[in-house]
Amino acid sequence: ISLLHLYLIAWHNLLLDCSKFKQELDVVHSFGYPMQLNPLVTNTKTYAVMNEASQIEELSIYQESGLPLQVFCLVNLHTLRVNGTPFVVPLEFDESTPFSGLSYLISRLTKLRTLSLTNTTVARIPTYSLDALTNLTYLEVDGCGLREIPFTISSLTNLQQLRLPRNHLHSIPERTGNSLRRKLTDRLKSQTRC
Repeated sequence: ISLLHLYLIAWHNLLLDCSKFKQELDVVHSFGYPMQLNPLVTNTKTYAVMNEASQIEELSIYQESGLPLQVFCLVNLHTLRVNGTPFVVPLEFDESTPFSGLSYLISRLTKLRTLSLTNTTVARIPTYSLDALTNLTYLEVDGCGLREIPFTISSLTNLQQLRLPRNHLHSIPERTGNSLRRKLTDRLKSQTRC
């Protein structure tokens, strides 16, 4: 992990103060747009699903003004879906910055099983942010302009489904591992045919 990666992780952690929220519902209310709570129908809308212990387990953000960093305070999330919503990036140096859209703070969401990013501003997934997402079984990055897959995707041993259509992927990193690299390369070829 480079010094720049460590700096960005530390910077994002400084920007995020989860202690100001008494409960997870307070986090959701801080987003600045209406949020349905435990809707009967979970279609293409912005909503949150809270369990009996008052923990937000599912969050769907649909065509909102932005996804604030506070979402990474929801450490009990099992499902995060972001569709047509740009990520709010508090610090971006230039196009060569190791992140563009998705924050390193995604690694705080260790209970995440489903991560679906559709038509968002995720050009890159921070390399060392995937390591902590060991419970992830479904990863979708669709139509986001993703340019590369971090080699750390090989640490997602529970990953069962990977969808990467409509991006700018051309190859799989060498350090991914041979068997996973073959699978991802085949999947990449099939998903880039339109």
